[in-house]
Amino acid sequence: MGGLRAEQLRSSPTFHCVNLPRVRGVAAVLAVTALVLAACNTPLLPDPPELPPPVIGDFVESVAVVGQDSAKAELQNKPLQAGAGNGPTIEVAGVAKAVNGGSTRDTVKASAPFGKLRLGIKALPAPSASAAAPTPSASRSGRPRTQAPSAPAEAASANPERGYFEIALPSAVAEADIVVSLKQNLPSSAFVFFYAAVDASGVQGVLGRQAVDAVQVGTGEVQVSVSWDAASDVDLHVVDASGEEIYYDHDRSASGGELDLDSNAECEIDNTNNENITFTDAPPGTYTVRVDYWSNCDEAKTNYVVTVRVGGQPAKTYNGTFTGKGDEGEKGAGKEIATFTVT
Repeated sequence: MGGLRAEQLRSSPTFHCVNLPRVRGVAAVLAVTALVLAACNTPLLPDPPELPPPVIGDFVESVAVVGQDSAKAELQNKPLQAGAGNGPTIEVAGVAKAVNGGSTRDTVKASAPFGKLRLGIKALPAPSASAAAPTPSASRSGRPRTQAPSAPAEAASANPERGYFEIALPSAVAEADIVVSLKQNLPSSAFVFFYAAVDASGVQGVLGRQAVDAVQVGTGEVQVSVSWDAASDVDLHVVDASGEEIYYDHDRSASGGELDLDSNAECEIDNTNNENITFTDAPPGTYTVRVDYWSNCDEAKTNYVVTVRVGGQPAKTYNGTFTGKGDEGEKGAGKEIATFTVT
């Protein structure tokens, strides 16, 4: 070993990890050899663990902008930042009501035009029984009205979970109506939406928050719901395959259809602003959906969104606006929104 030259070591077939530098002396050769062996035997670091999917994906099925069909929403699996003070400031309703499987429609305004909108979420514990709304009065059908609980106190201090939807708009705007369609099975009935606007230079403004209270309603093979944004009386009507109409004065049909949520009846405002009709097993045939503006209850206008779900297919949404006083409509009243077929 004492007579082994560095050049011989360097050309030895045993070492292929790196080229050895020219060294002098046996001690130096051995030291370099040890370093090379250590480098060759260093285990590779494992791949980093995959991130869990974004929480908002458990709550939200889709996000759309009214009147801008080309706007695309993509799910991002990274934190939603708090935003900068020099970005667009968001203004949105502080509290919203919703139903599982339905949609919300909210007007989002910003202090400056934005080309992207971000939507994050924070799930909250369900309100306790003591925080729930008082015993509701009867609806026009004589059945108790289901009322949404009040927003939990945690909403004011909540921070968004990892992940958010980012909606890219075809052109910058300072105001937009956003429709958020919720999944039928929600992990919690209480959560906070966080809205953020991004300007043309890529600066995100500070977050605007909205506490959401979700009322648990029936889903079934067919679920039709309507949500609106004013303290007015909007009524949902569905005509089933046999021609029987389900609405506030006939809330159950022989085919199994049921109006299980009635709101703001005759301007007795409960601020739930949602109605829902469901069929556990819907008979085959053609169904018709109508929405009636029973009374404006002194509101200037009412924006609404109707959500139709059939047989586990993706939800279809229909948007509109009511003005005027309303018609106090009964059976057969209302604007036709959609027809669909159950096979």
